[in-house]
Amino acid sequence: MAGLRDRVEREAAPVEEVKEVAQPVVEEPVVEAPVVEEPIVEAPPVAPVQLRYEYQPTDEQGRNLGGKQVILYTTPDELASKLSEQNTQLVRKLREVTRKQKLGIDDTPKPPDGQIFDTAVDLEEKPLSTEQVFDLTQKLNDPATFVEARDALLESALGVSPAEFRKRYNEQQQLTLQLLVKSNYDIFERQHTDFVPSAENKQLLTDWMSKKGLAPTVANFEFALSTLKESGLILEAPTVREVSPAPPAPPAAPALEAEVPPAAPAPASTEPKPVVPASNESRITPPATPAATRQPIRVPSGLTNNVTSVSGQPAKANSLTVAEFEKMPADEVKKRLKDPVFAKQVNDLYTRKPVQSQI
Repeated sequence: MAGLRDRVEREAAPVEEVKEVAQPVVEEPVVEAPVVEEPIVEAPPVAPVQLRYEYQPTDEQGRNLGGKQVILYTTPDELASKLSEQNTQLVRKLREVTRKQKLGIDDTPKPPDGQIFDTAVDLEEKPLSTEQVFDLTQKLNDPATFVEARDALLESALGVSPAEFRKRYNEQQQLTLQLLVKSNYDIFERQHTDFVPSAENKQLLTDWMSKKGLAPTVANFEFALSTLKESGLILEAPTVREVSPAPPAPPAAPALEAEVPPAAPAPASTEPKPVVPASNESRITPPATPAATRQPIRVPSGLTNNVTSVSGQPAKANSLTVAEFEKMPADEVKKRLKDPVFAKQVNDLYTRKPVQSQI
């Protein structure tokens, strides 16, 4: 019980308060995460569709004037703007052309040398009035106005001023001379085909004639050509020579071949043949054309002119047979019958031949 009482007393006793020391509070810095703004992706603009407007200008008869006109646009407002600009340019050009025509302005480009074709002028007399004649008379008597009066008087008689007349006359002389030179030179060139009409030869020929004061006649062209040829100044045409082909090489001398003695002739047939009695001329009449006979094969012996033996007797010719004689052509028989030895062989041959009487 005592223990219980002690326990109750301890619990009922005042408890001393323990003052706790407050710990300093450390505040951690707050890190704010940066705000990332998401990029705004804009949709790509849709390209406008390009349209095409075409038309062909024509005249009152429906024929095309120039090429086809093409206008590219995207909106109706753009088409109207381009058509308006085109019409404005046409009106400006039309007014410019009209203004030049009314004012007589000619903007045609001139040739580089400024030479314009002068048409032929009809020279007609310009009649003078009485007052003009009297005025010219007074001016002719005055040394200060004499030249002016003289030119006016000549112009009334010729139809053009003296300066214009001199200019045209000089040009006519020059043109006539050029035509004369061209005509005579063409005749000279046709007559002398040996002359090479190169630029150098032409220049040399004309310069020499001009230096000597020769007129451009055909005879003087020929004289100048002969003179310059003698001096060796005229270029001649190149001589074309035919190259003869090289002579063929002589063929090599063939090696001598030993002739194989022909086979012995077959013995004459003893079978009697019907013989028609005829004169000697009938024996040499041309028989039918014989068939081609084979030539004997020659075997080369390897002998040459230096080693060939000349000793020994030549082989005797074979005796003639009736069959061989009858196969001979008529021309050959006539030629060989002129040889008395051959004629004797033929006679002996037919003498030895048995004669069979006709039945």
